[in-house]
Amino acid sequence: VNLRHAFVLVNISRFRQVTGVLTLQAGNENAMMVWLEQLRAAQQRFQEKLKMKLALVAAGGDEGGQLCTSTHSKLISKMRRLKQARQAASADAVGAAADGGCSPRCPFT
Repeated sequence: VNLRHAFVLVNISRFRQVTGVLTLQAGNENAMMVWLEQLRAAQQRFQEKLKMKLALVAAGGDEGGQLCTSTHSKLISKMRRLKQARQAASADAVGAAADGGCSPRCPFT
């Protein structure tokens, strides 16, 4: 078996499990390099797009939830919960400063 100009493509899930392995063979060295370049570019575009979506969600720009996919919805939910907790803590601190004492949740009042 001649595997000249062949390469292996491994699919890995978000859980770090191998979900597929493909052996591809190009007709010549140049065609193989074009394939590899295109695969790397597609991977990079996907990663950049995902980072942009997560940054937009972290900034609160995804109120309708249209950017959520099953791939990263847990991370987005966690980011939203953290943001809400920070806002609640900030509101408590502002309320405490305005009252000149503890916040309504304070056990010392």
